[in-house]
Amino acid sequence: SGPCERITGYSREDFLNVTSLVTRIIHPEDVNRYREHKECRDSDPCGILTLDYRILTREGEVRWINHKCMPFLDPGLEVKGYWISNRDITASRASEEALRKSREEYRDLVENINEVIFRLDKDGIFTYVSPVVETLDGGFDYTVEELVGKSFTTFIHPADVAGVVEKFRNTMNGALDDIEFRVLSKDGKERWLLESGRPIIKNGEVTGVQGIFSDITKCKLNEIQLKGNEARLNAIIQGTPIPKFMIDSNRKIIFWNRALEEFSRIPADEVIGTSQQWG
Repeated sequence: SGPCERITGYSREDFLNVTSLVTRIIHPEDVNRYREHKECRDSDPCGILTLDYRILTREGEVRWINHKCMPFLDPGLEVKGYWISNRDITASRASEEALRKSREEYRDLVENINEVIFRLDKDGIFTYVSPVVETLDGGFDYTVEELVGKSFTTFIHPADVAGVVEKFRNTMNGALDDIEFRVLSKDGKERWLLESGRPIIKNGEVTGVQGIFSDITKCKLNEIQLKGNEARLNAIIQGTPIPKFMIDSNRKIIFWNRALEEFSRIPADEVIGTSQQWG
């Protein structure tokens, strides 16, 4: 038929005159599948069978065919032959393959980035957590299965629950602020997380929150230690009887200790941040 020639590049006469041309144009990798299909048809002659397979056109192009065969029965319900339908599905298979690759690439991205991707429903229940949560630096210790279906508040440090709940509600209302908070690992250790989320909107309705979080425990502990060191240094400098002040690279006063306040009779808050160096 005309469609057959457009699909295969072979004419009706070619198929009638060339022995087994129908099977000879089947892609080598699909020949065994086609044979199994025929064997299945022969073992169940009254069944309706379908098969997707590839052919090589006269020009050598690969095309996908959806093959369907239905038995043709006589009045006594004996099989007299088969109605054969071959439909070109190359375009749809290409779309399916592109979608499959896109999903694989997305899954690979989600499962290998350092940040954890998550989704919460409107009640704050985890509906999705990416697998990288199981390999977070420092160890959170929970598996995906142990998180999904649970409220996010279950894992938050008690002192931080109120703030994170407020952040969740604000995000549901459209706010896009980040938040740092503590969670408790399975063995009770504190871990610091940085979270960023946005509302999930479907058909104009907010149905939950989705976002990412990452473990910032090392950075947070370093920050806390640095602040402690600064506080101790400040206490030492403030406690010395020797007047001291410091200026930055812009010649702005950034420190003015108590001894200098007493000596100069100038309060620190009047000079810090100014260029009025005392001399």
